[in-house]
Amino acid sequence: MTDFYLDYRRIARVAALALLVAAFSGCSKKPEVTGEVLDGFGKPLAGATVAVDKTTFATTTDNGGRYAVEYVPGKVLVTIRKEGYTSQDLALDIATEAKYPAVTATLYKVPTEKGLFAFGTSDYTPLQRGLVSVEEPPASNATSITETFSVTGDFVTIDGGSGLTLLDTDGRVPLVYGVGPQGVILKHTQFSGGAVDTAAVFHESVVQIAPGTNLRKVALANGKYAFCNPREFGDNSKIVYLLEVK
Repeated sequence: MTDFYLDYRRIARVAALALLVAAFSGCSKKPEVTGEVLDGFGKPLAGATVAVDKTTFATTTDNGGRYAVEYVPGKVLVTIRKEGYTSQDLALDIATEAKYPAVTATLYKVPTEKGLFAFGTSDYTPLQRGLVSVEEPPASNATSITETFSVTGDFVTIDGGSGLTLLDTDGRVPLVYGVGPQGVILKHTQFSGGAVDTAAVFHESVVQIAPGTNLRKVALANGKYAFCNPREFGDNSKIVYLLEVK
């Protein structure tokens, strides 16, 4: 009988300990948003601040760009910031407490100077500024004014592949024109309504990622190109950037 009671007490202790461990484990499971932050070159970004708006919940990304931050269920706004980079906000609607995997965020390093920058493997390659001068005086008719311009300067050579991504912090060079063998812009036609001939504009998409900073994705064949604003050729030394695609 004594042995029976001793075994019973041992079982009771083990059961109580198991319940305590289970309760402790349950309490330790915090509702967290988890995710990863990359830089514009696809590499993990350490030291970015990840916070939940209007709460005290905040953390920083580790060396692998990963984070886990607590939240209260409902509409959750996760803000991701790092000095010298663009920012990103994640608007989430989470109904229950759980581990919530968020989409990967990308923050782009913003150069301190204005210009156009091609993406390298780990840093940007700045496009060089060039000069434009009138090659042929304008010939006018009832509907349009056509001018030919010559371009001088150093062309930055980039491997085009299937397309190019450029970071634009200038904002004054909305168009890209082909440059001929003699450094002459292939075509520039300004219509009376102020529109520029779309035949001279190559396929491009532009996405604003921060005030005054755009991502420009351009599909260009091999050749030389000038990024410029034809309406401002009088200030040409500040608005022309030169690129050669090979």
